[in-house]
Amino acid sequence: MKLDRIVTIGSVLLLFTPLSLLANDKDKGLMDSAQKMRDGLVQNWLDTSRYIDTWLSGEESASDNRSRVNISFEQFIAKSGEWETDVNIRAKLDIPNTKRKLKLFIDSDTNDKSSLEDKKLDTKEDTFTTVGIEQARNLKNVQFKTQIGAKPRYPIDPFARVKAEVSGNLNDMWFNGFKQKIWYFHQDGWGESSEYFLQTQLNQSYQLRISTEAQYQKQDGDFELGQFFTLYESIPDSHWHSFTFGVTGSNKPNPRVNTYFLAANYRQPIFKDWIFLTIDPRVRFLREDSWKPNPELELRIDILFQQSD
Repeated sequence: MKLDRIVTIGSVLLLFTPLSLLANDKDKGLMDSAQKMRDGLVQNWLDTSRYIDTWLSGEESASDNRSRVNISFEQFIAKSGEWETDVNIRAKLDIPNTKRKLKLFIDSDTNDKSSLEDKKLDTKEDTFTTVGIEQARNLKNVQFKTQIGAKPRYPIDPFARVKAEVSGNLNDMWFNGFKQKIWYFHQDGWGESSEYFLQTQLNQSYQLRISTEAQYQKQDGDFELGQFFTLYESIPDSHWHSFTFGVTGSNKPNPRVNTYFLAANYRQPIFKDWIFLTIDPRVRFLREDSWKPNPELELRIDILFQQSD
């Protein structure tokens, strides 16, 4: 077993140990100390973002700030025997006063190069951090966002990204919208993604979203198509967030379907509003594996450092 895997599993075990003690009401002091440490780190991050906000805008920063840091312990298990453990740190720096001008952003949830399937399953594969400035504009019912920046690594990889979204009621039953994103990275070239979606409230418990998506990557020359049906549970305090059926295909070596999948998403708070357990069971049927079912399970513990609602 690799050293980083041992470290990760050990970290998860260390996380669960105080939680179990809390559940048995034997060591509340330990979790109280963890709470104070977490609150202090959140306050430091918010103070930093507000200082930058005030410095850039010349105005006092608002008390409401959505800056956050998310530390994730992730465990992936597949039927094929694949076993992968990872630790990810994702962050976002919110500068609200500059929204009328230019907004500074630090975003480590970027996944432009991920496949449509990975984006829909939110696997966090191929994610990377980008830093830059953003300008947002609203023209009637169309929202535009333009971003210019770079990946903070050596060598620096500058990029530009444009997003557009238009949405509205199709009729009394259906809400629809169209999203378009185009990006360019100096090292990888340009790419684009498009999505048209329909959404409706089936009853008091469930919403249905039907989306047709397309994506092109210049570097690989691949053109992807995807059709997705997602059932969202809208019951308050429900932990089963969604159930998705998807089909994806590509144009190489010829136009064809490559994958079918069924997936679910379960999210459960395990300590207050800042430690969560997410369980993502799914089954993939791959052309390259003769359409045999390939069950997978992804477990994730998220520790959130952000201002409470």
